Amino acid sequence: MYQCGGYSSTTPTRPYLVTTDILWEVWAAAYEGLFILRERETAIPAFWAFVDAAADELGRTDASSPWAKLFASARASRDGATRDEEAKRIRAHVGTAPSRALGEPFDYAELTPRGHYAGKPAAADYFAAMRYLTAAGARLKDAGPLASPTLALSHPDPMPKVADVAGGGAVPLLLAAVGAPLEFDLVVPFFGRRQVVKGAVYAYHELTSRAPMTDEEWRKRAGSEPLVKWAEPFVARTLLTCPPKSPF
Repeated sequence: MYQCGGYSSTTPTRPYLVTTDILWEVWAAAYEGLFILRERETAIPAFWAFVDAAADELGRTDASSPWAKLFASARASRDGATRDEEAKRIRAHVGTAPSRALGEPFDYAELTPRGHYAGKPAAADYFAAMRYLTAAGARLKDAGPLASPTLALSHPDPMPKVADVAGGGAVPLLLAAVGAPLEFDLVVPFFGRRQVVKGAVYAYHELTSRAPMTDEEWRKRAGSEPLVKWAEPFVARTLLTCPPKSPF
């Protein structure tokens, strides 16, 4: 509340404006409370389901990789396993020590829960494991990709596929199809500067056919079909600046 006529105790004043700051405080408190509830109900269970699936799959297909050790230790930290030294350090989050997954020192103090995560053991375990996977995973630059061929969209068939058929039986049919991957370049802010990040995006096609087309038939045509008109302005006509390599 503000006053007119100054703030002197000897000068008669009257209130003339009530600020909306309290409304923003109430809104922020409500938002934070809702965020915490949704996180507990949805995000944390989904995170642990992801960790369990990754630990199982990597343990089965590539048990010796750093990624497998990373996820196994993250899961063990939740389960309170005492035989996994890495998991014990994640739970203790104290000081710097050699990491068996990284093969180099890691600052486990970074994993100390803070804010509302420090209030409950389940939230603290989630925070520590999430921070561990984020911080340690970012340092696995030369450990190979975090990928399993059996979980890829292109398994067991190549990705180019007929995605949808429209027309209600009328001829010709309108087909929507996924094509070959394209290089995806995006300019993003980076500590006051800009940098280009690279990725991949599958091409999108629309075409007509007098009969339904199988994925195999589409793959034979995919390389010769043009992109949809609205996508053309976003596609450069030059060669890849970073040619794909195998293995990636």
